[in-house]
Amino acid sequence: MRDVKPFEEYLDRMVEKYRIPGIAVSVTGRDGDVRYETFKGYRSYEEKLPVTPDTIFGMASITKSFTAICILQLYEQGIIDIYKPVSDYFPELKDRRILVWHLLSHCAGFYPIPRMLMSDVATEMGIFHNGTVELAFSAPLAEEGRRRIISNFNSTECRLGTPGQVLSYCNDGYGILSELVRIYGDKPSFAEYVKEHVLEPLGMSRSGCEFLKPLADENCATLYYTKDGKIMHCRDFYDSAFVLNGGGAMRSTINDMRQYLHALMTNHLLLSKHGYEVLKTPRVDYTYGFQYAAGLAVAPLGSDRLLMHSGGLTGVSSHMAWLESAGIGVLVFCNLTGVPAKAVAYAALSTFADVPLWPESEYCAPQHTVAVSDDIIGRYSSRESSLTLELYRKSDGTIGMRSGTTEYNCFLLKPDVIITRNAMDYSDSVIVRQGKDVIGLRHGGRVYKKVE
Repeated sequence: MRDVKPFEEYLDRMVEKYRIPGIAVSVTGRDGDVRYETFKGYRSYEEKLPVTPDTIFGMASITKSFTAICILQLYEQGIIDIYKPVSDYFPELKDRRILVWHLLSHCAGFYPIPRMLMSDVATEMGIFHNGTVELAFSAPLAEEGRRRIISNFNSTECRLGTPGQVLSYCNDGYGILSELVRIYGDKPSFAEYVKEHVLEPLGMSRSGCEFLKPLADENCATLYYTKDGKIMHCRDFYDSAFVLNGGGAMRSTINDMRQYLHALMTNHLLLSKHGYEVLKTPRVDYTYGFQYAAGLAVAPLGSDRLLMHSGGLTGVSSHMAWLESAGIGVLVFCNLTGVPAKAVAYAALSTFADVPLWPESEYCAPQHTVAVSDDIIGRYSSRESSLTLELYRKSDGTIGMRSGTTEYNCFLLKPDVIITRNAMDYSDSVIVRQGKDVIGLRHGGRVYKKVE
């Protein structure tokens, strides 16, 4: 009998620290059996409605694994070749060096660009109507989104070297992939292809990419976010939604996602064995210790492998992970922005897989003896947001990082790896070099360009 008390005490501290309205955690085995589940708080705090295994949560970027599976289904049918240029399918994209797999692995060579939101584009097209119409099935919106994203790609002169070399997380790239699915999958919308070829085969009847349908469901989580220290709420999945749906539009439940996780853990039903190998093959460096495959991040863990993906949008903090050899998987869904769902997942896996989950053990031991090199000192900026990061040398010789007046609690783990401590969680920022030259800082998966 496992002692789950330390994990539950940890989860209680997490709920209190972040003032989490509702959170669901499920641990499963390779055979689909439930090893542990807990549901804390409320799907609607105001109405005191509890979280259940059938509560609908946003998945955010966990959607990318669904998109990758759809692309690989078309690859296995010979309809799309992931090793051919994207311009073979969308000739308006000028750079023929960008291959389909570059989009799958976020390494097409683009620095972050401003997010293109569905509400903005649909409003300009006159079809948004204050979010009262369902846009998941709109072909005109998808076509306009594709046109605008490719136009942005074509006009971006500053690049991260040759495609395939450097990862910088790109939601718009996954938007273009969802257009490949829609058009070459011969469906009116990406949402309909996913439903027919992923959700229905797995019996995921409470999942989908719709925006309005979940909100009409009495067991849908209210979306919460923090503003000026206060917990605010909305029930609008259009908030922060990307113009194309392949990067973050999936909504689902613990019961449904358990079926999906089982398929991924056992290479079941959706792809051939080879297709799953392609899905899980690491291709490019991601965060510290991880590489990115296709809609999944992969890290070695002794004789095992950890595969995972996180998600975050307005009212969404999610994480899906599993240990391949141990056959233990975990799902964590929360209805509050900015909760470290990954840390909860790692704590759960450590409890049930009998392994200290790397890399948290390294994160807990600052190594102030690591020398800070002069060339990493400076400012790093991103076009995707107004955030600018500055690395500087403290008076004691250690590394410091700040954004405006906000100071990060950080230390240098290795010469080019900066670990940031953040209230019961740890994250990393990695210096990106071309040759010996520092060109950027990968923070949150995105490469911030060095500007001085």
